[in-house]
Amino acid sequence: MDKREASHVLTLVLAMAENFGAELSEARQGLIMETLKPFPVDQVEHGIKTVIRTSRFFPSIAEILAAIEGPRDDALALQAEDQWSAFLKALDDGALHPATEVYFSSYLDPEALQVVKGFGGSSSIRSWRDQDLPHRRREFLQAYTRRASRSARLAALEAVRRGEIPGTSRPLALAGGEGRS
Repeated sequence: MDKREASHVLTLVLAMAENFGAELSEARQGLIMETLKPFPVDQVEHGIKTVIRTSRFFPSIAEILAAIEGPRDDALALQAEDQWSAFLKALDDGALHPATEVYFSSYLDPEALQVVKGFGGSSSIRSWRDQDLPHRRREFLQAYTRRASRSARLAALEAVRRGEIPGTSRPLALAGGEGRS
């Protein structure tokens, strides 16, 4: 977000505060702006307008982020967050150091490994700066959620193809009582 975009976002945040009759300290303004910095301006604007339409009180930062990022499946969101934490642990444990034998595969599930490959693998990740991590986290969570939900849908379709109820090994014919004698 450049200076002009940041100024626009700050104007939106202040207008939102005024709409709710809230006064924002400079510290809270700074915290909100820092949190919103990784997002595209149009996405932030849409999120703030959503909050204004749907909330009765000035929102928390988490509520603003939820409006910006859109609804997510809670279980999948937690799984994505767990994989991000495992990814950071792998980094802390030296997964990127060329001389180490620590590999991401001992930390991450298959979907997360594919997300890491999509980032360009270890060589690309080595060039990341600390200030890029909030943006990279968001990218990771979005990519992981897309991959994992697609994998779950494919697994469900495969179960149906095999004639089973998705998530079980029970035959479809027995699910509704048909086919029983």
